[in-house]
Amino acid sequence: MNRINNLVVLGLLFVGTTSLAGGYADSLLAERADHDASIRAGEIGPFTAIGQALLRDGQVVRVALAADTILLDKPAADIGLPTMEIQWMKSSERVYVRTPMGGNFKIGHKRVGPVPLDYQPGDTILAEKFRLQVYYNSRGGRVMAFDPEHAKRAHFEGLNYFDPDEAWRVEAKVEPIIDGETVTMTTSLGLQKSYVRFALLHFVSPEGTPFQLTLFQPVDGGDWGFLPFTDATSGSVTYGGGRYIDLDLSKSLGETVVIDFNRAYNPYCAYTHYYNCPIPPSENCLSVAIEAGEKSYK
Repeated sequence: MNRINNLVVLGLLFVGTTSLAGGYADSLLAERADHDASIRAGEIGPFTAIGQALLRDGQVVRVALAADTILLDKPAADIGLPTMEIQWMKSSERVYVRTPMGGNFKIGHKRVGPVPLDYQPGDTILAEKFRLQVYYNSRGGRVMAFDPEHAKRAHFEGLNYFDPDEAWRVEAKVEPIIDGETVTMTTSLGLQKSYVRFALLHFVSPEGTPFQLTLFQPVDGGDWGFLPFTDATSGSVTYGGGRYIDLDLSKSLGETVVIDFNRAYNPYCAYTHYYNCPIPPSENCLSVAIEAGEKSYK
């Protein structure tokens, strides 16, 4: 769920008391409009999620179709109903799906039958009008169900943001962390996600107060950095579970890096409780009110 964007700052335009780079502000607003459009167009996402179930080693999660709804891992869900079974095997780190009693379940154009199919990461399972995806790693997984006709998607009018403010596009001094320790973050579902402490970012607020944030990296590496944080607006103007910023690590950060708080975004659990979002650690809890980026969803 990371959003990395690189914008070119052009010119300088003063609007009221806020100094804005015209090209930068216009690009940022266009980017936000594009993101809203992608939410409206997407069949899978926080505004179509309708359920989730945990996958444990060897356990079978049953998905049943009943009338105009989907039953996800309900007791006796398979009695008299078209049902699909989903199973995660830790030893092979693979997920298998099958339909022991028939039913209209497909992966792409391939029908799921009684012989187990190997589910591939990113596959979308079609179940009548519903959609299913499985997310898993070496520690476990989850099955999520989506309804593309969900009212939240139909009534979506756009996310809420602060106006672009170039003052919150700050330059930070990078202090690399050599052989950074692995940190386990608690998630919104009470689970855990692990990240590596990658660097300390030292910056000064527009008011002149110094602050520090820890930049994390997924344990499996990758070319993006994860910057979760809370601030004095969390729980009031912005989402109480904190916000995220993604940084591009495909190239060396160098001695400094720009933290653009105008690009701070909400995790998906700000819109629905079905997603599993890491909660920012205490070391990234800022006392300053960062009035930039995404606000709470109305």
